[in-house]
Amino acid sequence: MKSNKKVVVGAKAALIIMFLAVVSAGCGGGTVKVEVTRVGPRSIEESVTVAGSLQAASPTQVIPQVSGPVAQVFVQDGQEVVAGQPLLQLDTSTLEQQLLSAKAGLESTRSLAGMFAGLSSSVAGMGSAVNSALSSVDAGIASLYNIEKMVVPALPEDQRLIALQAIEASYQSYQARASGRTPVSTGGGGSMSTGAQEASSNKAIENAKKNLQAATIVAPASGVIVSTQGGGGSIDSLMSTLMSSFSNMMPSGLNLSSLSSMSGGLGNIGMPSSGAIVPGSYVMPGTPIYTIVDLKSMCMIAKVDEADIAKIAGNQGSTVNLEAYPGKKFTGAVIKVADTATKNEAGATAFDVTIGLATADINLKIGMTGTANVIVATKQSALVIPIESIVEKKGRKYVFKVKDGKARLSEIKTGIVSENSVEATNGVEIGDKVVVKGVEKLKDGQRVSISSK
Repeated sequence: MKSNKKVVVGAKAALIIMFLAVVSAGCGGGTVKVEVTRVGPRSIEESVTVAGSLQAASPTQVIPQVSGPVAQVFVQDGQEVVAGQPLLQLDTSTLEQQLLSAKAGLESTRSLAGMFAGLSSSVAGMGSAVNSALSSVDAGIASLYNIEKMVVPALPEDQRLIALQAIEASYQSYQARASGRTPVSTGGGGSMSTGAQEASSNKAIENAKKNLQAATIVAPASGVIVSTQGGGGSIDSLMSTLMSSFSNMMPSGLNLSSLSSMSGGLGNIGMPSSGAIVPGSYVMPGTPIYTIVDLKSMCMIAKVDEADIAKIAGNQGSTVNLEAYPGKKFTGAVIKVADTATKNEAGATAFDVTIGLATADINLKIGMTGTANVIVATKQSALVIPIESIVEKKGRKYVFKVKDGKARLSEIKTGIVSENSVEATNGVEIGDKVVVKGVEKLKDGQRVSISSK
């Protein structure tokens, strides 16, 4: 019997131990050491990291205004220049001849004007003489009229009235003709004015002087020359354009491609078809020959994934890091967001975003690569928790809040997400203690002890 009682007592003890173990397990088992942070208002910002390369923010092209062969080259690629500094000197022989021709045209016009002025003076003298003679005739007729009237009383009485009426009618007829007579002009050839011709000649001289001055090509802005185009490059382009333009006009079967070989032989007449600008190169008006940039004023062109582009907007601040300058940060802001999609290196849809950099204290280089952290959202006095405190279950987010020595699993809603922190918009309050280390060991209701950092 004693043996049976011992068995029963042992069985009860085992049951009690198992019960306590189950209860203990239900309460989270033993105590787990954790580290916590107290929730409080802090600022937080969300950023999108993009990769890109540098370009000149405001490149200035040097475009000739006149054509001609290059006589002298004063600069080279990579050289710093200031606004107004001579870059090229074109041969001016043709332009000087144009100026001489324009001046000769003006002299010719003035000589013609002098000739017509002399003729005008002669004609004016003739006109004055004729007008004087006509005046004398008018005076003579008037005197004759008066004499005739004086003779009438001497006529027989029956003839006087008839004679007087005839004299009056004749004189009135003459006066009518005289009053309708146009005086001979004394202006002499006034319709032969040369004012328009002189104005045209003066304009031609003015243009010739401007073209002669434009033959010295100067820098339109200060900066560094970073690229050059061979003057003959425009010849290749011209030949291509000509072939394209005339291809539809040529008879079927006529091959114009052989004309392309002409550009290679243009060097024989001082018009090289490729290469940097050198004496003898031929430049064309409207064709850029240099590009001048400020290497301290640059921008980054970055490709932003389609998933992030909706977050990007103009004037958003950015921090740029360049591979060539590790540890050095450059500030900037978004100045342009492309409306048309392109492809990134992986072939996925992306959009070009231009980030203008603040003026640097060093000369940068076009094509340098790096990354930019574009700040897309900021908030002051947000309830911020460390990102490592978040537990995700079935698409929902939770944190463990420590209360009365136990970890309580609480669902939260999030807002702005930074690299290390998350804004909690719901589920926590100021002063809450949230577990940041030891999260993986916890269950809801787990007893915890807070370790000091």
